[in-house]
Amino acid sequence: MSKSSQIWVGLDVHKESVSVAALREGEERPILQERLGPSDEALRRVLRRLSREGRVRACYEAGGFGYVLHRKLTAWGYGCDVVAPSLIPVKPGDHVKTDRRDALKLATYNRGGELTHVYVPTEADERWRSVVRARRALQQDTHRTQQRILKLLQARGHFYREKGKNWSHAFMRWLAAVPLAEDDRFLITRYLAQRDMHRQLMESVQVRIEGLRAHERWGPALGRVQCLRGVDLLTASGLVVEIVDIGRFAGPRELMGWAGLGVTEFSSGEHVSRGAITKSGNSEVRRLLIEAAWNNTYPPRIGEPLRARLTGQDPAVVAHAWRAQQRLHDMWRRLGPRSPKLAITAMARVMLGFVYALWRARPEDLQSRS
Repeated sequence: MSKSSQIWVGLDVHKESVSVAALREGEERPILQERLGPSDEALRRVLRRLSREGRVRACYEAGGFGYVLHRKLTAWGYGCDVVAPSLIPVKPGDHVKTDRRDALKLATYNRGGELTHVYVPTEADERWRSVVRARRALQQDTHRTQQRILKLLQARGHFYREKGKNWSHAFMRWLAAVPLAEDDRFLITRYLAQRDMHRQLMESVQVRIEGLRAHERWGPALGRVQCLRGVDLLTASGLVVEIVDIGRFAGPRELMGWAGLGVTEFSSGEHVSRGAITKSGNSEVRRLLIEAAWNNTYPPRIGEPLRARLTGQDPAVVAHAWRAQQRLHDMWRRLGPRSPKLAITAMARVMLGFVYALWRARPEDLQSRS
């Protein structure tokens, strides 16, 4: 067998095992199907044996094991793809699922070009993404703890109806004075301690996120993206660590499709029917944009927080961000009264186009669009 031939390898990865299936170019029967233990050396021996017959190209599904295996195989000198699990073709009526069959399917589909490969960030990019996601997780933990306290108070017939919102200083004074049984007060005291711990951790992580301003690759883009209304440092940092490399997208439509903000379509013949967004993409980016879009339901203006973010930015960037405010609010006036959810989703989609322009385009290019 010529060394120039291609060997397609599918890997079904689990904590205690890796199932391997290998196919030659143009052949239907696998040349190898094995179940290996968790040892790296066992997998390396198999790949070394396969490499004697051709160029090895492996693939496995993205998941909880991250990109560690991809980096190992790349360091060993083998090509490796990480594929999107939700976009793997499924045959109707195929109800048999085993590790061996899954590995063979991966090899077969990858050979046929039927798999969608996901972008593999660098280890440094992945660490920054973990930091930003940790802040969001701690925020959710804080919210869950607060809900436990409110539900316990509700179950005991206590409701806060005084001036101010829940968790304000007035609320905390009211909570301290609520007559509760000893066991209930014990639980609430522990919940409050847990809430304070989560908030302190969240603040420390937020300080860490501030370091993104000095990031060599993301720092300038981070400042420009924050010129949009509703996009503060936390939102902008979430966008940049999820997107990572804006240059991998040929245009804003491709970026919208990756974020699941592309529009579904069911058209045939002369009939054209477009529906909701696909949602088959990065859910975190969609969430951030939808939250930011709500800020543009108000008439265009530059408040003090936004004015501070605009300071020092190129006038062309500021002008483009102002056009974004005007366009987004105009969309809200036209669509909001009829369907608020539809309007916000459409605004989030358009907002991502402005993110693309501000991140990638040069100030002189933005000026030419005015």
